[in-house]
Amino acid sequence: ALDRLKVPVLDLYGDDDYPAVHRLADERLAALRVGGNPESVQIVVPHADHYFRDRGEELLKAVSDWLDTL
Repeated sequence: ALDRLKVPVLDLYGDDDYPAVHRLADERLAALRVGGNPESVQIVVPHADHYFRDRGEELLKAVSDWLDTL
């Protein structure tokens, strides 16, 4: 569905996320690009797992910084 969304999308995941999340990252990014919204981005949060345990501040900053670009 990412390739059909016209609204900005943030694909956010951690660099210590599940292998499947990493494996599909390129596909998600390609779908965002097909969707054509230049404000859609993919961000990897360093040292974050799937649940962003102990990385709440980094999660908040990534989302906030992206929202500020809209």
